[in-house]
Amino acid sequence: TTGRLDFSSPKAEIFMSARVQKPLHEQRLETFNDLEIEPIAQVADSYIIARAEDGIWIIDQHAAHERVLYERTKKALINNAPVKQPLLVPQEFEFSLKEKTLIEEHRAFLEQLGFEIELFGGNTFVMHALPAQFAEVDMALLFRSLFEELESGEERSVSPQEKIIRMIACKAAVKFGQSLSVSEQKQLLKDWFKSSERLTCPHGRPVMVQVTFEELERRFKRT
Repeated sequence: TTGRLDFSSPKAEIFMSARVQKPLHEQRLETFNDLEIEPIAQVADSYIIARAEDGIWIIDQHAAHERVLYERTKKALINNAPVKQPLLVPQEFEFSLKEKTLIEEHRAFLEQLGFEIELFGGNTFVMHALPAQFAEVDMALLFRSLFEELESGEERSVSPQEKIIRMIACKAAVKFGQSLSVSEQKQLLKDWFKSSERLTCPHGRPVMVQVTFEELERRFKRT
C-alpha cells in the first residue's frame, strides 16, 4: 500500500472536514466559572482533550471525577446533609471477624456519609441505604478496598475518616478507559470547575496537563 489518501473514503471526509474548521480563536467556547473551555475529543476512553482560551488541556477523566466526588462528599458531611439512596432489596455482606471489627469501629462515620448498615447476626451485615452518588458502585469491592486501605500502615498522618472518603470517591469515579459522550464530558468539566482544588485528585496525582498556544508555536518552530 502507499501513503496516498483515497478522497472517496470516510477517513478522507473526516480529514477534509477537519481542514475546513474555523481557527481556534474563532470557535465558540463554553464558559465555566469565567473561563472559556470546550471538550473536543476523548482519547483512549481515558483523557478529555479540551481547548481553552490559553491553549489545550489534557484532563485525566478519572482523577477529575474523583476530585468532584470527594468534595461533594466532604461538603455533605460538613453540612450533615447526605443524600441517601434506599435499596429496594437490602444487600447482605459476610465479613471476617477482623473485617467485622473494622466495620463496627467506623460504622458511625459511614452512617454520617449516608450508609445505613445493620448487624444481622454473626459476621453478617445488611445495607439498607447508601449515598445516592455512589449507587452504581460495587459495594462488595468497595468494602474490600476499604479494609485494605484501613489495615495498611501507609499514610499514618491521614485519618481513617479521610481515607474512607478518598477510597469511596476513587471507586465511584468514572473509570480510566470508560467511554463518555460529549454531554458527559461537558458535565464532568463543569462539575470539575466547581472544585476548590482542581489541579490534583484527593490522592495528590495531577488532574490535567496544559499545553499553551505559545508552547505549541515554539515546538512547531513558529516563534
